[in-house]
Amino acid sequence: MLKRPRLRMLMAKINKDNAKSIALFKSLGFEQVGDVNYFGEVKLVLRDLGAYAARNVPEGYKEVVYERRD
Repeated sequence: MLKRPRLRMLMAKINKDNAKSIALFKSLGFEQVGDVNYFGEVKLVLRDLGAYAARNVPEGYKEVVYERRD
C-alpha cells in the first residue's frame, strides 16, 4: 500500500525589492534561507506546516479529509 504524500513545508521566492511581501511572509512565520539569488529573489520557508496549522485554525473550523476512491 502506497503512503499518501503529506505537505510538510512551504516555500516562497519573492523579489528582494518587494519589502511588503517579505514582511507579510515573515509575520506568518516564514524564515529567510540563504542570500538573494541570481534572479534577485529571496527564499522564505515555513518549515513546520503542521504546527503552524494547529496554532492558526480559526474558531469553528475543522479539518475535513478527502479521499478519492476508484
